[in-house]
Amino acid sequence: MVWGGGETPALRGLVVPSTIVLAGSALGKISPKNLRITGDAHSGDAIIFLASSGVQTNGLSLCRLIAEKAPQGYQTPIGDGRTYGEALLAPSVIYVAFVRECQQRGLKLHYAAHVTGHGWRKLMRLEEPFVYEITHVRSPGALFDFMMRTGPIDRREAYATFNMGVGFAACVADRDAEATLAAAKACGYDAWLAGRVKKQGSRKAVVVPSLGIEFEGDTLQVR
Repeated sequence: MVWGGGETPALRGLVVPSTIVLAGSALGKISPKNLRITGDAHSGDAIIFLASSGVQTNGLSLCRLIAEKAPQGYQTPIGDGRTYGEALLAPSVIYVAFVRECQQRGLKLHYAAHVTGHGWRKLMRLEEPFVYEITHVRSPGALFDFMMRTGPIDRREAYATFNMGVGFAACVADRDAEATLAAAKACGYDAWLAGRVKKQGSRKAVVVPSLGIEFEGDTLQVR
């Protein structure tokens, strides 16, 4: 077996004695090399958010604990016409088409990140310190509102754990922001201009002024 990296998820309560976990990995080649997204963000870059379909593929252990507290478990209505279980089963959005469309249009993505485990803190994966200031925050939607109420989960913890309605983020030159949004929408994604990248010395942080939330770099213990 070849193990090409990645991670083994925590499957508490699902993996039991006499069972196995199947995992896989894939390797690919980017050609030509100038299509690589190398993580060369700059101060003043625009931050583009692309919507998620819900929790997608992270935080499901906590979701299962919330089901135990919900009045009707997975059958509990969440307020948008769906039950909790139905909302959790919404297919994850795949963002490959967005990246391809940007490349075909000659739009350079300085940085791109899936907003998965660790929530919005995942924006800080770059080694170089930047402050990611999010000034346009959408409502996370009925599912996340339900989980925060039922957990209960406070707002800071929710944004530190779940994607809160944002599945993918890209940093582009400010002059390319509108063209990048157009590329996203052309291939069916719900995208919006969320904020800006700023340089504040050696500080690394995600700042969301409207929510009163700041995540400093030392809160992201992952590489």
